[in-house]
Amino acid sequence: MKVFSTFEDLDNYLNNHSVCLHTVDGNGTVTWVNETELASLGYTKEEYIGKFIGDFHKDEEVVNDILGRLTRFETVNTYPARMKRKDGSTAYVMINSNVYKDKWGGFEHTRCFTTAVDEKVFNALRHKQDLGGYE
Repeated sequence: MKVFSTFEDLDNYLNNHSVCLHTVDGNGTVTWVNETELASLGYTKEEYIGKFIGDFHKDEEVVNDILGRLTRFETVNTYPARMKRKDGSTAYVMINSNVYKDKWGGFEHTRCFTTAVDEKVFNALRHKQDLGGYE
């Protein structure tokens, strides 16, 4: 089975995947984002890449918790978050992320998958989190 025969095939797959994808460095700076995430939030690459990921979150304590977990090399699963769309509206999402380590075991960048959810699902995930449902 042939999956990706060229870098261009892989690039096309990642950039046009149906799931929002991005990477951030150890300081929380966005280093890469796919077209799906840009379209879902309404930003251009120039407005997103090189910026602090917290600039796109509605809740500072949420992004700080996520980044803290990631810098401790923890995996983040089904983490509810509210993101800022360029038009000022709120995107309710569920975040799954972990860290890609460099060859010395250090923090290279995250691998973040963001899935849109409706407000009802967001609230259910937040309630589960409040009850200690997340490590």
